[in-house]
Amino acid sequence: MGSYVAITGYGMVNHLGKNVQEAWSRLQPSNAHEFIEDVRPLDVTEYFEKKERKRLDSFTRYAMVASMEALTHANINSPHETKGMGVYVGAAGNGADQFLLDNHHLLLERGPKRVSPYYSSASMINSPPAEIAIKNGSHGPSGTIIAGEAGSLIAIGHGLRAIQNEGTSLIVAGGTQGDISDLTREGYERLNISQSDQRAYHPYTEDSKGPVLCAGAGSIVMESMESAERRGADILGTVMGFSMGTRLDRMEESYTATMRSALKDAGVTPKEVSIVIPQAAGIPSYDRAEEMAMDAVFQGATVPTHVFKRKTGNLMAAIGVTNTIFALQTLAFTREQKRWGNKAIAMINCFDFQGHNASLVIKLA
Repeated sequence: MGSYVAITGYGMVNHLGKNVQEAWSRLQPSNAHEFIEDVRPLDVTEYFEKKERKRLDSFTRYAMVASMEALTHANINSPHETKGMGVYVGAAGNGADQFLLDNHHLLLERGPKRVSPYYSSASMINSPPAEIAIKNGSHGPSGTIIAGEAGSLIAIGHGLRAIQNEGTSLIVAGGTQGDISDLTREGYERLNISQSDQRAYHPYTEDSKGPVLCAGAGSIVMESMESAERRGADILGTVMGFSMGTRLDRMEESYTATMRSALKDAGVTPKEVSIVIPQAAGIPSYDRAEEMAMDAVFQGATVPTHVFKRKTGNLMAAIGVTNTIFALQTLAFTREQKRWGNKAIAMINCFDFQGHNASLVIKLA
């Protein structure tokens, strides 16, 4: 167990809203019967000049919007503060596929001179963290984590270790998914791990199908406690522990080990956990494995769970950080309502279809 790391800001963009407040409001009980009807590209044109919109793919633009909100929320707005900042962004590996397909179509239909001069840089999987770092003049560690749905949790985990072990004091970490192309959507539906009707998503039931694929991004600002206190920052929560593993052949065993390791890293017991945000794949075999793993970790005790994916859809590599932000919001809400006593700890799980597994433990400040 290392030192805990402060969360001082967060941001997101998805079909629920262009910022955390908008998205959170769409999760309230008054909107309980809303379903994802039509997944369209997100409109973030107001944040970028025309040249930038041409130069950047949607998965980079969304990541930049989320990071801008997170840094503003953390009251970090000067080059002096961001110079040593690190940037880690999770991606599913197909974030820029619409940009690629559009340019491939131009190449075939109109010839090589019609291919965008920005094609190579825009479609690079490392574009989101690079552009965030360039925009903020950041010289700290950076990179893209390619691990499917576990990508953003692993990005947060990298940020945690960079602050704990490498002397970095400030990290922006999160994940992003660009506009979903017809090719990607069809590919996932052919594998029966996604579908176009969110009403068919009933996780932990035998007739469920996977959730709708959606675009979006999320970011959190992580700081060493010393940095946050020195700035007089509003500490929203802490990252307490993290673990990851890779195994697909024995899912229950892998999920159990990952959750137990994250709790051990956080220095907390299962009884101290207030809520779990599960993977909730919506695929019966994966859901059964997660249920059995939860039973093993929490020894049959009833722990509240909440599936935000019912509203967000599958944000791919952005789902973990989005769930992390919503978990903090949920903990704050239950504290206001005086539920759960003094318990304020959440576990977030992301267990990818390719066997990349991650668990994160956070606490409301």
